[in-house]
Amino acid sequence: MKSRKELNADCLQKRSGASHPKSSVPVKCIGYNKSGFEGYKEAVEYIYKLFDEPMDHLALNFEGTAPPQYSYALSKSPVSIEKYVAELWDISCLHSESTFTALYMFALVWSMELGNCNGFHLFPLRCSNRNGDLTSQAIVWRQLWYSGIICQLISSSPVLFAAFVAGYLG
Repeated sequence: MKSRKELNADCLQKRSGASHPKSSVPVKCIGYNKSGFEGYKEAVEYIYKLFDEPMDHLALNFEGTAPPQYSYALSKSPVSIEKYVAELWDISCLHSESTFTALYMFALVWSMELGNCNGFHLFPLRCSNRNGDLTSQAIVWRQLWYSGIICQLISSSPVLFAAFVAGYLG
């Protein structure tokens, strides 16, 4: 018998488009296979590997961070920061359709209840520099956009001028 978490995760993952509708093999998101801190750890380690970034020790080490006095997301006062992380990860998975949305929800609730400590921010996935494909592609697209607007103005100016003259004379 599947738990409520597994049933809800299956339902959300099916609507996310992660699996083929005719496939009999269920797709499990990273971090959903294990519960609590182990699931959170699996997701964080995978994301760091995915982006080829060095592992930030603060993402898995919560020593010196106190849990919130009362967690509105969990509707209770957590006993320890480890229990808070484990339960917050479970509830993030319960209401998310993928690892990225679960991590975003986790970071969002963390920043609302604890603030920007331990490296968690509202949007924690940031680029480390502005060099590379994303910036150069944005610049190319911006130039194409401006060129397109100028072409539209040049090609439509005789029509606008004719409409103005026709309205003035008519």
